[in-house]
Amino acid sequence: MKNAIIILNYNDSDNTKKILKKIKNYKILDYIIVVDNKSTDDSLKKLKNFENEKIKIVLALHYCRRRNHKSTFKSFKKERTSGDCTSSERA
Repeated sequence: MKNAIIILNYNDSDNTKKILKKIKNYKILDYIIVVDNKSTDDSLKKLKNFENEKIKIVLALHYCRRRNHKSTFKSFKKERTSGDCTSSERA
């Protein structure tokens, strides 16, 4: 059985980095997944430096409320707003 932990980040990369430094060598954890909840600061970019085989940094999934449309956001993408939904493009 594989064990993982999911850490949610929003504009708080400093504390998230502290947590990662504390738990990155825990042998019980096979994966550490950090989900950035569309931070408006440079959190995603800062946290990307921690990514490796064990630690994965991803950008949160976004749902459009009015159209019930689902669009995924992948790491290191810029977002662009058009209409009711937010779209993304490669940075």
